[in-house]
Amino acid sequence: MRIGMAKADITPRWSVWQDGFAARERPAQGLDHPVEAVAIVFDNGDARLGLLSVDICAVDDYLLLPVRQAAAELGIPPAAMMVNTTHDHSGPNASRIRGFIRQFDDRYLEELREALVGVLQQAVEQLEEASLRYSVGSCTMGVSRRRHVEGAEARSAPAPDKPIDTDVPILSVLSPTGERRGLIFGYGCHPSTIATYNIGTDYPGYARDYVQSRLLGCQPVFLQGCGGDVKPRHVTPELGFASGPIQDVIEFGHELGRAVMTGLCRRSVPLGDELAAVSEVIHIPFDHQPTESEIAEAEAASHWLPRAWAARVRETVAREGKLIEALPVEIQVLNIGGLRLIGLAVEACSGIGLRLKRDLADLPVWSMGYCNGGWDYLAPAAEYADGGYEITRSHMDSVYPFAKPLGLAIEAEDIVAAKVAELARKV
Repeated sequence: MRIGMAKADITPRWSVWQDGFAARERPAQGLDHPVEAVAIVFDNGDARLGLLSVDICAVDDYLLLPVRQAAAELGIPPAAMMVNTTHDHSGPNASRIRGFIRQFDDRYLEELREALVGVLQQAVEQLEEASLRYSVGSCTMGVSRRRHVEGAEARSAPAPDKPIDTDVPILSVLSPTGERRGLIFGYGCHPSTIATYNIGTDYPGYARDYVQSRLLGCQPVFLQGCGGDVKPRHVTPELGFASGPIQDVIEFGHELGRAVMTGLCRRSVPLGDELAAVSEVIHIPFDHQPTESEIAEAEAASHWLPRAWAARVRETVAREGKLIEALPVEIQVLNIGGLRLIGLAVEACSGIGLRLKRDLADLPVWSMGYCNGGWDYLAPAAEYADGGYEITRSHMDSVYPFAKPLGLAIEAEDIVAAKVAELARKV
């Protein structure tokens, strides 16, 4: 096995809009932490896989397609090239199709695209003999944000009674002499501890910093897991969520970093040198087409977002006769030495990742959302009864390239889980 790793600073050199919070009204004014992209390339002589971690909120085809084209020219097939975004809520706006917040900067996006292609090329150029070991730590830094009160929909508030995925998967890249060249780790939790006008990474960057301070000469890489309904446990005495200050963000990052270091003390297993990949786009049905009463209710809302969604729905129905009936979602599985990295092109809730690991309990599985595009939430069927943002209203957020109905069918979890199991056992 040969493995190459490279890092690029993708911090904007001028003021740009941020992504992640719809309430922002102006471009970023300062910098809390540089944002970065890290590429990892795996090569066993017969196959080559690529993995890219980017400190942005979401990726779409504007970035994904050129990255995969460049990867193909470097011997990495599109199905073997995975792009995972940290889902950074303080990073630069890098998604051209993200809802109504279309304050993107063409010049920055062009530079970002060049940087992602360039860092992938650098990783290939730095391929060196290496081996891999896998271990799993644990962290309770996150908490469910779907608090449910009888008689009302779930709302965004701490719900410590609901389960989350506490796993911290850790992949160590070792030199032939046993030195740790790289450390890839993951966790499922929104990087939304703070909402300011400063570019930053939220907790993932500080977790990387902590790991790097303990493992000198090692390149840390963070991969976002299935944390669509999880926020950092930054809770007020009234059981609400707090925002900032930056020192709190740093400490949450260090908490995850300490969990990584503790995880390295646990039993680890060596991985083999097999490499394989598979990817398939499936279509998940929506629950129903919007009713006239749902559209009218949205038009009468006090907030601009439902009104904008309703206008787009009216426009689409007048032109097409109806909205789309199913959501295209890419499901990708990388087999790295026996470890299955599952990448979903959706904002997957914690219960989805837990389900995938239960269904594949006989295999080492690393489940991730935020891979290769997608903005829509995928929630487990058990959460549908509580309603709330992740089930219905989140689908108002993204109307480009098309407006969507309010919510996926309750069978969505089973559809995705079945396909993941099929691909994970085939690859």
